[in-house]
Amino acid sequence: MDAPRTSRYHEVYARAQRDPAGFWADAAQAIDWFEPPRGVFDPAAGIYGRWFVGGVCNTCFNAVDRHVAGGRGGQAAIIYDSPVTQTRRTISYAELLTEVKALAAVLRDFHGREYSAPIDRDTRFFADLGLASIDAVVLGETLEARYGRSLPFGDLMADLGRRTDRDLRVGELVDFLSVHLNES
Repeated sequence: MDAPRTSRYHEVYARAQRDPAGFWADAAQAIDWFEPPRGVFDPAAGIYGRWFVGGVCNTCFNAVDRHVAGGRGGQAAIIYDSPVTQTRRTISYAELLTEVKALAAVLRDFHGREYSAPIDRDTRFFADLGLASIDAVVLGETLEARYGRSLPFGDLMADLGRRTDRDLRVGELVDFLSVHLNES
């Protein structure tokens, strides 16, 4: 059994408060960059400023690939534990990398092509159309921009999390949008 460790939280937090630019410059050293940033923060760049000006990195590589390359492939990357469905699943970095590569290959194969199968009320939004839940979020943001108000996609995603069949049928999405877009 490992000995208890003392948290460095307060020390790290104090440093971030005392010297934000230095703190984040040091943190940026732990990221693999295609192009390192020219600066840590530019307060004049837009309403909120811009962090890591000119820096280019691949978030997925930093979150997954480099952990496998660094020998952590067998370590848990995602732990899914649902008390609602009584489902528990652990996905290692190596397994996640395999899944990410498979998805990347599918996206590459479909690049520039339209979905050609017939779409009806029973078409499964995620499985049949090859979409992910992030697509529902993007759809929600797009509709919010168009209609000027947000839609409760969190409710829809939470409902999907409680189901054993997590595929959202196009008809369900249409019904959901119809109800929420027609509300005053």
